[in-house]
Formats: sequence, structure tokens, C-alpha cells
Amino acid sequence: MQLAFIAALALLTIRIERKRHGALEPAEKPANVADALHCLLFGRWPLLWGAVALAFLNVATLLVAGRPWGIT
Repeated sequence: MQLAFIAALALLTIRIERKRHGALEPAEKPANVADALHCLLFGRWPLLWGAVALAFLNVATLLVAGRPWGIT
């Protein structure tokens, strides 16, 4: 149910963006590995990198503590 809600929210925001501006702005891709590493360490993270980092940390917490993240 959560995935369906997030998908509907993404579609809604895409539709609003296209209506207001005519198109979506393309995502920037690093030109090479050095640029990607520099962006990872010092720059703004692309949304996908942030999501992957959060997922990795959640799995690591689950493996180490034996339970998922909670409110601390």
C-alpha cells in the first residue's frame, strides 16, 4: 500500500511539473568515476544515491542490532 501511495505521489508531481513547465528537467549524470566520487564525498547527492545509502544503513542496522530502525 505504501509503494502504491509513493507511486501515485510521484505521478502527481510529474504531472504538475509538466503542466507548469512543459517538461521535466533531466537528471545530471557524472562524466566519469572521478566526478562521481567527488560528488559523493563533497557535492549534493542525487536522490537515488541517498535512497541507496539509507537502504544500506537500514539493512546494516537490521543485521547488527537484530531489529530495524526505530524512533530514538
